[in-house]
Amino acid sequence: MARQQRSGTRSVTPKPALCLLLLALSGCAASLSRLPEVAPLSTPADLLRIVSTRVDSLHDLEVRAGINMRVDGVKQNGVVVLFYRFPDALKIEMKVLFSSVLSALARGDSLSVYLARTNHYLEGPSADVLRTVTGVDLTPYGAREAILGLVDLSPLSLPRIGEYVTRRDTLFVEIIEPLWTRRLRFDSRTAVLLEERVYTPRGSLVSRRILSEYQLQNGIALPRRMEIIQGSDRIRIQVISRKVNSGVPDHRFRLKVPADVIHLE
Repeated sequence: MARQQRSGTRSVTPKPALCLLLLALSGCAASLSRLPEVAPLSTPADLLRIVSTRVDSLHDLEVRAGINMRVDGVKQNGVVVLFYRFPDALKIEMKVLFSSVLSALARGDSLSVYLARTNHYLEGPSADVLRTVTGVDLTPYGAREAILGLVDLSPLSLPRIGEYVTRRDTLFVEIIEPLWTRRLRFDSRTAVLLEERVYTPRGSLVSRRILSEYQLQNGIALPRRMEIIQGSDRIRIQVISRKVNSGVPDHRFRLKVPADVIHLE
């Protein structure tokens, strides 16, 4: 039987639609057998504390991954090499058939992108630039979190929790934002995120992401497979290799742009 919790003044009695979602998703298995278990998370505050602190020891990442994109009916496969350094330095290189097609450098909330095939250069807020380049809006997840497979939650999220539902295998939390509602499903044994759905205030599904094949590296659990779906658009990322806290050198965070590059507004 589910245990009902309260967050602030909101009732956490499961709505029928939320219960159906939990039942429909409960059969989706993830590779979690080798991850450490957490103590029972009986309150939303317990979950937020675990999720927000488990990557405190993440200082840098070096990732090589395959990427499959289908945007506006156009399919594209490639390889992505990613470098990350805490707190906000992120470098991305994407190649298709061994040719560079995209180089991007993010610092803070700013993202610069060079598109080699067209010799175009864009710069601006990370989510806006990524939406222009990929056609997919990562704003609800946080652009950095979506790319790295992390979760944009902290104790500051507690006042926005609408519902918190526990099951034997699943933890479900609803976060009510001004522009959308996020519904996140966690594995109850390990507290890793399995799926996140984003809805409009009227309840229409606009985006979802699925995280799976978690692997423990240097004490940090990270997914090897990430998928983001928005309507008919889809991005799949499959990690090929990943180094955690290996010390990424400074030169990895430089963006080389030709002198005759075409700046786009």
